[in-house]
Amino acid sequence: NAVADIIALRDAAGLNAETTSRALEELSRRMYQSYGALMLKTDGMGASGAQRKVTGRNYFRKIMYLCELKEVLPQASENGDGDSSESTLFGRRQLQDMFGATDDDVEEVRMTKEDVVAADV
Repeated sequence: NAVADIIALRDAAGLNAETTSRALEELSRRMYQSYGALMLKTDGMGASGAQRKVTGRNYFRKIMYLCELKEVLPQASENGDGDSSESTLFGRRQLQDMFGATDDDVEEVRMTKEDVVAADV
C-alpha cells in the first residue's frame, strides 16, 4: 500500500506535520506547473492536451486524498477549514484553490475507498 509506505517514510525521516504539509504543497505546485488548472471536461482538446489534463486530474485526486487523510496530515479531519492550530497547514482547501477547483469539482474527483484499493494508493 503506497499510503502506508509514505507514512512509514515520513516517520522514518522524522518529518512533522508542518514539513509533510510543505512537501505536499511543493509537490502540488510542481503538478500545477506541469498540468495546469483542474479541468474535468476535455471536449475540443487535442489528444495530447486531453491526456495531459486527465493525467493532471489523476495526480490532483491522489494529492487531495493524501491531504485529507488524517494519518498523513493531522488537519485532515477538519479538511483544512477548521480553527485548530493545524489549520495553517497545506490541505484540501489550499490544493483546491491552487488548481482552481470548485467544491463540485472536488466532489466529482474525490477518491472512494474502491478507487484507493484499485489504484493501490
